Amino acid sequence: MMKKISFIFGAFLMLLLTGCDMNKPEITAEQFQTAMEAEGFTMDNSKDSNGKDDVIKRYLIAEKDGVAVNFLTFSNEAQATRAYSLMQKKYEEEKSASNLTSSNKVSMGNYNKYSLRYNDNYALMSQIGSTLIYVGTQADKREWIASVVEKLGY
Repeated sequence: MMKKISFIFGAFLMLLLTGCDMNKPEITAEQFQTAMEAEGFTMDNSKDSNGKDDVIKRYLIAEKDGVAVNFLTFSNEAQATRAYSLMQKKYEEEKSASNLTSSNKVSMGNYNKYSLRYNDNYALMSQIGSTLIYVGTQADKREWIASVVEKLGY
């Protein structure tokens, strides 16, 4: 019995170490726009530099029912990770000064996701590669907006 458990554990460990790709595919600004319009969102491209900015290549906002889902494409993954980290730090500071209900953090490969409920608010940010999605809304819209972001693969 012990040999069987050791074998299963060893096989599992080998699977982990042999390169299971932990990277998630990022979407393009065009894919974001198409998907959000299909969900009934209206697009706001007023902040979009359309590739002319050195740091933020694309910035789209999808709006529906008073909720704005922000999608940014950075010129590289390091800049997206830095923006994600700064936003997470900002929310961590707010969290410590508020009535935190719940929070969740996931990091693997090129993927980071952080969400929290505090007071009557909900914040979600998700980074894959050089892209970042973030949204802040009322807590009662949490399940709806989380499922929309999940459909995008974020």
